[in-house]
Amino acid sequence: MEIESEPDEFSADLCIAEAQGKPISDEEKERERKRPRFGAGELVKLRLSGKEALIEDPKKLVWRIEPRKETTGLK
Repeated sequence: MEIESEPDEFSADLCIAEAQGKPISDEEKERERKRPRFGAGELVKLRLSGKEALIEDPKKLVWRIEPRKETTGLK
């Protein structure tokens, strides 16, 4: 099974570059769609794919978002 994510919009960096008239390649746009990290407030579509026998009834799936357990070293 695999979880695929797709952001609703491009990252701020790409939006700024586009607004400044910089050319954005199709490869960059595709890489943006596959990025694993997202900013606060971004809408992201999640898609679960794999063998249907493993997924069973999609209506019974429970998605849980947990905070990252990472320290920044700041006090």
